[in-house]
Amino acid sequence: MKQIIFILLFFCSVSSGQISLTSDDLLGLIGSTSIVLADTTDLITVDVGTAGENQTWDFSPLQLHGIIENYSFESPNQTIYADSFPQANLIQHLFFDMDPLHTYTFYDVKPQYMNVAGYVFYTQGWTTVEKDSNKTALPIKYGDNWVTGEIDTVGYPLYDSTFTTIDAWGTITVPAGTFDCLRFRYDRRFNVIQIGGRPPVVTVIDTGTISYEWYTKDHFLVASVEIPGLESDVNFTNVSNVSLLQDVVISSVTENVNTKQPHNFSLQQNYPNPFNPKTIINYQLSMNSDVSLIVYDVTGKEIVKLVSQYQTAGQYAVVFDATNLPSGIYFYKLQAGEFVETRKMILLK
Repeated sequence: MKQIIFILLFFCSVSSGQISLTSDDLLGLIGSTSIVLADTTDLITVDVGTAGENQTWDFSPLQLHGIIENYSFESPNQTIYADSFPQANLIQHLFFDMDPLHTYTFYDVKPQYMNVAGYVFYTQGWTTVEKDSNKTALPIKYGDNWVTGEIDTVGYPLYDSTFTTIDAWGTITVPAGTFDCLRFRYDRRFNVIQIGGRPPVVTVIDTGTISYEWYTKDHFLVASVEIPGLESDVNFTNVSNVSLLQDVVISSVTENVNTKQPHNFSLQQNYPNPFNPKTIINYQLSMNSDVSLIVYDVTGKEIVKLVSQYQTAGQYAVVFDATNLPSGIYFYKLQAGEFVETRKMILLK
């Protein structure tokens, strides 16, 4: 029998100038997309700094080479999976520029807590839905700490637990700008089984690793450092996984100098595709425009006009519901000012 044990222990240490993460901060992320560069190519020297108050981290000189990760914060009604998590009011949607995998994390955010309700994984017509429950008290402040863990009570006593501490606050500089932040330290402790020898001998080895993440009020996660192997030194400097916030795109014009509107017009491939009966169409506008988004059948007949209005620069997501349409090939056409693009999608019932 496997038991999931979540223990939440919070201790508050309030200092002037520090930030906290509240439910309003989390829900205020809806409509923004964080563009993160993740480097897992080699060992990189990073000064993670020390714990404490009013710290300064500058990661802007780091030269990273890796993949672009896009973290889009969305309302559940922007996805076709909302019915699976009716209590959720925030989604973090992770997708990659050159990869068909989409990961949706569904959150139930209340003033007193944030609960991870579950996940949806989609890639090239294959979808997996996983329910979960992992609650963290809000607001999150410097000095808070908690433990999440899993214990397997069958056979050998295996465990995997993570002790999370908000061990520092200060300012961090990444390519996207300079932000007030909280630093999360994760001390993961687990054991593994090794079997060897003649006759076979079972050995249970206790081990662990440490990693750090930096969070802000306006952009959530802006930096993370970790190593894939074992690490017990809280001041480690050689890391092989580094992620830094490069840019933030929002769905409407803002005065926030740390956010930027899209640099070009684009129409993305719908997902899922093939689909039944709903799919999502994403597009972005680099300037304010009169926009139309129309779906056609293979004969060129207009099926539905999804968008017909003036929109400000930003990123948009539209759900196309084909419940009353037959299986087949359809086309969707975006026109925004002089920009025109058409893509194909497949309804498979």
